[in-house]
Amino acid sequence: MRNQGTVWKSPSVIRFAGTDDPVKVMQQRSRKVVDKALGEGLNGPPFDLFELLKILGIRAVPRHDVVDARIVPAEGENKFVLEYNPKKSIGRMRFSIAHEIAHTLFPDCGDAIRNREHQPTGTLREVETLCNIGAAEILMPLESLPDELTTESLSFDKIQLIQKKLQVSLEALLIRLVRLSQARSAVFCVSDSRVQGGKTALAVDYVLGSANWRKRITHGRKVPATSRLANIASIGWTEKSDGEAWSVNVPFEAMGLPPFPGSARPRIVGLLIERESSGSNQLYREIVGDATEVRVRDNESAILVQLVNDRARTWGGRGFSTLVKSKWPAAQESFTDWAASNLDLGAVHFARIAENVYLASLVAQKGYGASKTPRISYSSLRTALERVKEKAASVGASVHMPRIGSGQAGGSWPVISHLVKVAFTPHRIPVTVYSITLNPRQVDLPLEFG
Repeated sequence: MRNQGTVWKSPSVIRFAGTDDPVKVMQQRSRKVVDKALGEGLNGPPFDLFELLKILGIRAVPRHDVVDARIVPAEGENKFVLEYNPKKSIGRMRFSIAHEIAHTLFPDCGDAIRNREHQPTGTLREVETLCNIGAAEILMPLESLPDELTTESLSFDKIQLIQKKLQVSLEALLIRLVRLSQARSAVFCVSDSRVQGGKTALAVDYVLGSANWRKRITHGRKVPATSRLANIASIGWTEKSDGEAWSVNVPFEAMGLPPFPGSARPRIVGLLIERESSGSNQLYREIVGDATEVRVRDNESAILVQLVNDRARTWGGRGFSTLVKSKWPAAQESFTDWAASNLDLGAVHFARIAENVYLASLVAQKGYGASKTPRISYSSLRTALERVKEKAASVGASVHMPRIGSGQAGGSWPVISHLVKVAFTPHRIPVTVYSITLNPRQVDLPLEFG
């Protein structure tokens, strides 16, 4: 199977992804695991992985004779049993558990025991690489990170300051940061690969770029012995470079991590960053004000975003939609007609409410009324935001909203705000979030509505 210039040979990977990019498929499926957990009210980070296992119907069993962790097919209520070594460090144990959860996303996972105690070679290495990517998505579900770590100032020094706090591996943290970064950056993994004659050489396992990363470094690309990466001979050793041929001349920082079992040479994980100012700090802002009074210049276009549920064709209750209905009744009438056949989770209705302003109604709430678990559907919200992004890009509009989903829908604003940032800021689309207050003097007490 060939995806974006990359050849994947593993039958398991081919069955997993079909003709799609396996890396993107793993990211999508692991995010669905996170969405399911958040929908059940699980908070993070760090995620309580044992609570997550319960939600997924996977039984956890501690075993001291297991090197790290393994997933075992089972019968009955629990389709899988996850056996883990409780003696490992917290960070390693958590990553191993998340890695095994990612194994269960493969359709053939039940065919055999999947574990991390063997040496992954050949096509098996491809499966292990994808599970590492899935583990990173699961361990850090759109957590709140310091703003300076999600922009152009990514560096190993800053990253390691928060690694222990989040109880995650360096690799998992790098993957998450790059996905949120507004810099042109990427995380890479390099390890030993068999070549002709039984010898080994460094080769690229994966490169995951930020939304605006434009370079191409393919899976399996050989790293020459003259590379600075060859100097990393032990766990914890680091190297830096202003750029090399294999890295398409992009500067990088890298560190040695524990090797694949059976390998004497450490895996190497690093960060590629094209140093340039993106001005991303100006693209997202939260202010005090009324979202129905969109702050936009006369010659600019804007999209006002609201969140609605999948059962009501008429906006009501005590949320923001009530204010919208009162101010723009024609938009409500248009939505009611549209909702007769389109009221599915993830759908978006657009209505023009002014010469240069559109109203986007995002269907991302499951029903309405009291509920023991949040009614928001994070996966549907992500889909809907993508559609708003496409609209904003096509008409050259900025995006405006209240704290959608954090009121009656019961969503977590830190999670939602990161979804919003990831959807728009990498594409240079400005976002303004409005909070209302009890009175002008109480600006420190915003009322969240959505």
